[in-house]
Amino acid sequence: MTLLSRRVVWLLLASFTATLLLAAQGAGQGNGEGEGEHLLCWEISSKVGKAYLLGSVHAARDNLYPLNPAIEQAFAESGALVVEVDISQANQGAMQLGMLLKGAYTPGDSLSANLPPQDLAKVKSFLDERGVSFAALDRLKPWLVALMLTVSELRRIGFSAENGVDRHFLTQAHEQGKAVHALE
Repeated sequence: MTLLSRRVVWLLLASFTATLLLAAQGAGQGNGEGEGEHLLCWEISSKVGKAYLLGSVHAARDNLYPLNPAIEQAFAESGALVVEVDISQANQGAMQLGMLLKGAYTPGDSLSANLPPQDLAKVKSFLDERGVSFAALDRLKPWLVALMLTVSELRRIGFSAENGVDRHFLTQAHEQGKAVHALE
């Protein structure tokens, strides 16, 4: 990995981490301002052009908006939007089926057979507190259970994918006919 690519990876990681921390900070009651005022956006320029890097939040509360005007201006000046995945064009049913097929154990195997006893007890306790049957998740692999529980908890505390930064800018890009490029 070259020095430049390492710096880009660290910049992306720092952006992602800072964005998550700031979004989590917004999980409280808020201060009446849009939490989007606190998102970080970097401008990267060279002799050949300019790019903006914004840590995307995939789920947020509605108090994320309005975004900082500088972020909206950066989007307005951009000729294209580059996202992780163009979720507005994705076949949600096919994605869910694919995740389920990859995230389910084969017959005879289970989550309870693969988790250490102390972790299994924590999962069962957490599910009991939420009124969710462990049996419904026992055929799923740990990564899928973790994803499902994370999404469920985010919804429980008021986060929605509809308020995500990626969805916000994807909607605008498609409405304006702006090019959208997906990395995945």
